[in-house]
Amino acid sequence: MKNNFSDLIDQTYYFPQEGFDLRNGYLHFHGVSIKHLIEEHGTPFKLIYLPKIGDQIKRANNWFKKAMKKNSYKGNYQYCYCTKCCHFQHVISEALSHGTHLETSSSFDIDLILKLYEEGKVSKSTILVHNGYKTEDYLQKIIQLNKMGFKNSIAVLDNMRELDRLNKMTRKSIKIGLRMATDLQPQSDYYTSRLGIRPSELLKFYKKEIAPKKKLKLKMLHFFVDSGIKDTLYYWEEFQKGLNMFVELKKACPELKALNIGGGFPIRNNLGFEYDYAYMADEIVRNIKEICTNEGIEEPDLFTEFGKYTVGESGASKSSTWRAGASSSPFLPLHLPPSQPSPS
Repeated sequence: MKNNFSDLIDQTYYFPQEGFDLRNGYLHFHGVSIKHLIEEHGTPFKLIYLPKIGDQIKRANNWFKKAMKKNSYKGNYQYCYCTKCCHFQHVISEALSHGTHLETSSSFDIDLILKLYEEGKVSKSTILVHNGYKTEDYLQKIIQLNKMGFKNSIAVLDNMRELDRLNKMTRKSIKIGLRMATDLQPQSDYYTSRLGIRPSELLKFYKKEIAPKKKLKLKMLHFFVDSGIKDTLYYWEEFQKGLNMFVELKKACPELKALNIGGGFPIRNNLGFEYDYAYMADEIVRNIKEICTNEGIEEPDLFTEFGKYTVGESGASKSSTWRAGASSSPFLPLHLPPSQPSPS
């Protein structure tokens, strides 16, 4: 009996899978002929199939909104795209065209937002969540957005020292968030918090340093679990810590309206990938609803910050042989309608 590699694949995995197709023996990516691109542009190249970005956003919105309806959840769901995941103009523009908001992590991201605003792709109502370590330049640009009238710009404090620096730089009312530190997994090299303020210090910090300053408006609690959103004991333990912290802060600060659980939806990176997105969205919403009902507080608006999930399955790379005479085009954004026949 003679076996080859294709027999092993057929016995082990379902292939072709969504997004991948074989036509006349050649691989197609979302209906686009990889063979045609190689012949047209040579190698290496990287392409992004832009309609896939919209598909991912629509799916996440659908999962969370269905879960909210099922659980009679009164808050809203807000999808934020992490600009640091991919800064290319056509990628961010595509995400924005599907109603996403933006998460930033550096002053460079603010420059992008101002450019997008000039082009009419971002409005002063777009929600802007500013995470990351705040350099002087980064803080100044966040203040600039606030002065310009971006009414949903939220500066999330990653540490307590950022508060004094922010407070000294503006006299105008400004929306802020607090990042709660989570513990890394026990097998991590550094079993400690990465970024954020320790849960044991957060409530005291709010009452002593934020509440007395009327210009500071606490609107968001943010936390991020480094494993990503996974159905594991570790994830749900850290998630519960975040919910408990939200309850404590909400009781002390009624204007706190948003819970940001960060990012972490996984993507297909192997042929054996399996993940129940709808189940996880439902469990997240159900747990928030349950604790809010038990504690007698209103459900928060739920924010996620999906970067890799947004763009990770839209890209493909080809890095083998170079065909003499081909044009050099290392990056190819494609925006073909799914129904349009691909080149062959």
